[in-house]
Amino acid sequence: MLYLNLQKAPFNNLLVRKAISAAINRDQLPQGVAEYAKVANPSGVITPTLNSWIAPAYQSATFTYSTAQAKSYLQQAGYTLGSDGFFQKSGKDLTLALNVVNGWNDWDADTAFIQKDLVAAGIKASINTQSDYTPYYNSISTGAYDGALSWTNSGPTPFYPFYAMLSSANSAAAGKAVGGTNFERWDATTSNGFSAEVDKDLLQYEETSDAATQKTAIGDIEKVMVEQLPAIPLTVNVYWDEYTTTNWQGWPEASNPYAPGSPYLAPDFEYVILHLKAAA
Repeated sequence: MLYLNLQKAPFNNLLVRKAISAAINRDQLPQGVAEYAKVANPSGVITPTLNSWIAPAYQSATFTYSTAQAKSYLQQAGYTLGSDGFFQKSGKDLTLALNVVNGWNDWDADTAFIQKDLVAAGIKASINTQSDYTPYYNSISTGAYDGALSWTNSGPTPFYPFYAMLSSANSAAAGKAVGGTNFERWDATTSNGFSAEVDKDLLQYEETSDAATQKTAIGDIEKVMVEQLPAIPLTVNVYWDEYTTTNWQGWPEASNPYAPGSPYLAPDFEYVILHLKAAA
C-alpha cells in the first residue's frame, strides 16, 4: 500500500488521493528483488490467495494510469499549475515526502518510480530515505509523515487485513501510535463518515459464520477501498515458506494458495494446520 497521512491536508481530500493514485504507473513497480510482485486489485483484496472474496464488480477491475487524469483531479480540487511545473494553491506547491527505509531495495526502487510519476503529474514529490526500520516505523505509526510504502496484514480472509488497516479502533490522535496497519489513521475525523460504515461491516463479519453474509460485508468494504482510497493499493508480494510432505500433506502451494504458509503468521498458521492430513 501507499499510505497517506489523512490527518494532514491535502491528503484528507479524496480528489488529491485520486490524483496520486492515477499518477502512478503500477506496471513498472515490481522491480529490484521483488520482481515476483504483481499489480494489486483496486479492491485491496490480496490476490490470488483471496480471489474468491473479490466482489463481482471488481473481479476484473484494474487501475487507470493517466497523468492527464491526475492533473484533472487536482484542478477539480482547486489547484492550479504554477510556472515551476507544480500544482499549487494559495501560492504553495503541492508537496509529498515519501518515507522509505535505506537498503530495502525493492521498496527503494518502487518509491523512486512513484516519485518520478508524481512529479510528472505536477506534484512536488520527494523521497525521505530513513536510516533503518526503527525511525521509519516510528514515523508512520505516530503520524509524523506525509506518505510511505508499507505492508498490510495477511489472513485467511480479507477481514484480517481490512480490520488492521481500516478499523477505527486502530486509529489514533496525532502523535499517538496506531494499532494494526491503520497508518493512514482512517477514523471518524478523516473518512467523511465512511469509517462508521466500515466498522459496521467489520462487526457484521465477526458476528456471523454465514459465508454469504460475510462476503456481503467484505464487498461493502471493497467499495469503500475503491471509491474512497483510504490507502492506495500498489502491488501484491509473496510470503516464503518451506514444507515437507513426508508426514503431512495439504500445505498451501501454487495450485492452492489458500493461506500464507509461514509459521510465524497468525491466524494463518492455525488455518494451515486445520488443512493438514497425515501422509499416506
